[in-house]
Amino acid sequence: MHRSYSFLLPAIFFILALTAPALAQSNAEDAHTYMVRGMAAVEMAKSNEELAAAVEEFMKATEIAPNLAPAWYNLGLAQAKIGRLKEAIASYRKYVALAPKANDIQKVKDEIIKLEYRLEQVEKFTALSGRWVSPDGHLDADIFADQGKLTIKMNNAIPLVHSTDASIYDEPIPSSNAAPSVYDLKYFTLHLNLRGSRLGGTLEVQAIPPYMPNACGLPLTTGPAEGTLENGRIVLKSQVTTFKVAMNSNDTLFSDPKVHCDEVTPTGTMPVELVLIGPLGKGGIGVGVSRSPSDGLTIIEVKAGSPADQAGLRKGDEIIAVDGSELSLMKGYGEKLMKLRGEPGSTVQLTVKRVPGKPDAAASTAKEETLTVSVRRADISTGK
Repeated sequence: MHRSYSFLLPAIFFILALTAPALAQSNAEDAHTYMVRGMAAVEMAKSNEELAAAVEEFMKATEIAPNLAPAWYNLGLAQAKIGRLKEAIASYRKYVALAPKANDIQKVKDEIIKLEYRLEQVEKFTALSGRWVSPDGHLDADIFADQGKLTIKMNNAIPLVHSTDASIYDEPIPSSNAAPSVYDLKYFTLHLNLRGSRLGGTLEVQAIPPYMPNACGLPLTTGPAEGTLENGRIVLKSQVTTFKVAMNSNDTLFSDPKVHCDEVTPTGTMPVELVLIGPLGKGGIGVGVSRSPSDGLTIIEVKAGSPADQAGLRKGDEIIAVDGSELSLMKGYGEKLMKLRGEPGSTVQLTVKRVPGKPDAAASTAKEETLTVSVRRADISTGK
């Protein structure tokens, strides 16, 4: 048995030595084929979706022949055209490593620098996505940023007092600054382009649905919007359509149906301004807070197992400073909320006033103390 194996081994190696050049030649031919197919796909492409087919062909060429420098160059070129910037940079760097003395090597190095700059700008813009709030904390919005376009969806109905002159049974539906009528509450969605610090686009305004069967509903309206984005602050200005609404005009109470819509008429426009700050960090400490009389934040809820719970924070504690910044010196509730949020895993230092004993203990019998508490933020972007 030992003789047979010692006799066969050299033969096996001889066969492999003969087939290796043939395999290498076959791989080179296959890689070349995929290169040409990729070039054909580029010539035929009329959209990014079609250009993606070229990327697939060039990728096959690099997989078959990893040291084929032109395949990496063409792959990087196609990836850059469809916005896959990180991948394009990696492909170009592979080309530079494989062909350091190529005639176009400086041109490719310059292209890498350009792509890195583009990538920085894209990542900076994409970072605008997230939850934003009004400075006073009364409103919040979700912003989606992609390819130079912002979509802002307000999560609260915005009171636009006297934006609708409404009546029922010939009697005005009352509205005031303190209690706007149902027709004065509007939801905003904005579709905006960003050029430098300037924003421009369209505002969509949708009233809340009718508050009773057969009552008048207001149509979706659109109009131009413009504004600025600077240092995490968005200021937007637009015009909102105003309406006259009449229900059951000159009808008796016993008509059928009891309520029906007689008139919905545009009457003009009114100016509106919206200010948002953000985005809120995706990391939080797991507390619910409210405004405190001394302009801090009073903890009204501590979620079980949250970072705040683990750090020993309690319901009734008042946060008076965050990372050394006194909350009483900040103008708006929204700005104070911004300070509590940050990157998941980051540590925030809180200065907290606490009255020992039970939350309902009389202030006159309990001595106030000031604590410094360090809390590590957890990811709350997915409800964690």
